[in-house]
Amino acid sequence: MCSNYIRFTILLATLFGFSIAERKSADILHGKVVDITEHPYQVALLNTKVNKIICGGVIIKPRIVFTAAHCTHTRNDTPRKNLAVLVGANYVHDYDGNLHHIDKVIKHPDFSYHTLDSDMSVLLLKEPIKFSEKARNIDISTDDHPGGTKASVSGWGRTETGVQSTHLRQENQYF
Repeated sequence: MCSNYIRFTILLATLFGFSIAERKSADILHGKVVDITEHPYQVALLNTKVNKIICGGVIIKPRIVFTAAHCTHTRNDTPRKNLAVLVGANYVHDYDGNLHHIDKVIKHPDFSYHTLDSDMSVLLLKEPIKFSEKARNIDISTDDHPGGTKASVSGWGRTETGVQSTHLRQENQYF
């Protein structure tokens, strides 16, 4: 089983726009549908006006979520409106999920939308997430992992048909 550190690293790479084009297999788009209990640290960033998942994120602490700055800010560096975090859900209309409103967005001061450098934002939630089998913080390992390590990538990204997945998916990759 791969460590949560590797999952966290790959999740950050996916969320924050780091290049993952060099991965050995390129079929992340064909990931299998999984249950949120397999990735309880995974959250969805929603546009509440249209009730659509726009990005993923990861639970760090009960009131802290990491996501990508290009998800929280527009091309002209204005904060996006109508954002909330969906926790413990397999898909956007999952009634088992819990919606958390955002108190504050802190984007990396060196973020560039055009280059995606420093593509990170921290979300401070108004209320803490209640941990359960469907929602918990990610465990971060301090172990060193060599290249070629198998890791899991999870999220609601685009599918092989080019449309956004409606259900949480996972793909195992070697990095």
